[in-house]
Amino acid sequence: MKIITLIAAIAAGVFICSGAVMAQGTTEEKLSVETVEGAKTIVTDKAFDLFQKSANFLDVRTKAMYNKTRIPGSVNLFYKDKEVFNEAAVTAAFTDKTVPVIVYCGGLYCPLSAPAVEELMGWGYGEVYYYREGLPAWEKDGLPIE
Repeated sequence: MKIITLIAAIAAGVFICSGAVMAQGTTEEKLSVETVEGAKTIVTDKAFDLFQKSANFLDVRTKAMYNKTRIPGSVNLFYKDKEVFNEAAVTAAFTDKTVPVIVYCGGLYCPLSAPAVEELMGWGYGEVYYYREGLPAWEKDGLPIE
């Protein structure tokens, strides 16, 4: 039973992060929120500028997706797994709360980065950026990936 539950949870995480979030009972894809109150929403050019300035990048997709491709140097903490994404884990990954943190996931249809941004701000991170376009836009622009 535990294996079936684990497989279902993994499949749900991949489904959510792949950008295929559907409203229940419909075939419409649901866009992520455009802004997060208190955070700066950025586009790829600004994300890359911050990347060149050694800002922290937080990838909130599943570990499997992160292992497949990611922004170089990013830290992976899957938002839906609270044993992985929690204040202690974030603080261990990003010890200096004054260094900018850019939060990203699987693009415009991935709902994970916006609530992650809210949590980081609640934990005292002063400069949190919501990179709504996420990894698909980064890759489309031909920017470095690992």
